[in-house]
Amino acid sequence: SGSQISNFGGVGLKSEELITSVLSTLQSLLLHSNESVLSSLYSNLPALGHAVSVMLDILEIQNSRVCRLTAIHSLISLSSCDSTQWKQLIANDTDVTNIGIGSGG
Repeated sequence: SGSQISNFGGVGLKSEELITSVLSTLQSLLLHSNESVLSSLYSNLPALGHAVSVMLDILEIQNSRVCRLTAIHSLISLSSCDSTQWKQLIANDTDVTNIGIGSGG
């Protein structure tokens, strides 16, 4: 629920809108970063691991389909941000919910 505070990886997130906004911003940054920025990101394994843990917590705890799908998209972006095909799908706002990523509740 929107008024309930969730504690994802030690980060208190208060609303579905906030969670979705944070994940969408991360996804956008990943998709539009140059090679140098991405190299720095992937060399900082503790921060990368924390980001993945927070996204997995969102998938496990959140009931909101929008939050869960945004977390899935963010995880995919994080794992394949060098993939031109994925960048084009996201940039074109293509519905990627039926490309083999199980359906949420």
